[in-house]
Amino acid sequence: MTEKPFYKTADFWVAVGVFILAVAVSVITVAVAVSSSPNKLAAGLLQSMAFLLSIVAAFIFGRIASRKSAQDALRSHAKSAFRRSLSIYWAFRRLDDKINEQATTLDTIAAQRNGELDPMLVRLAMDTIQTQVQEQLGTSSDSLEDWRDIVPEEVKLVEDEAGKRING
Repeated sequence: MTEKPFYKTADFWVAVGVFILAVAVSVITVAVAVSSSPNKLAAGLLQSMAFLLSIVAAFIFGRIASRKSAQDALRSHAKSAFRRSLSIYWAFRRLDDKINEQATTLDTIAAQRNGELDPMLVRLAMDTIQTQVQEQLGTSSDSLEDWRDIVPEEVKLVEDEAGKRING
């Protein structure tokens, strides 16, 4: 999902339209005010209308600019925060893999030693630890998804970088 440039948004074109209308009303106001028999009431009303239209246009342009500015400010922080979340996620993933490996090793040793090592107790301990790690993996995964919702382009870049480091 790529963000549209500001000039391709409906808000931008509404603001442009309101601004053009304000300019047109201002021109009409000047024409009415400088006519041979100026109507002061009409000129005043037109001037008020031009003023209000200008305020509306300025408000919409300001909203567009502040939204863009907020997104730009968030992007730099989001990228590093997402990188940390991703790092935590992969650390938990490695720990989960190591727990599985150790549990299998302990089961094998216990089988070879005629039960010298009680596999049920070891397995229970490993399952408990694994449950805790998987819970943290879930939380980390949710955090990654939250960042993906906020700044999808930056998340994609960081994930691509991490994939390159992991895969070679």
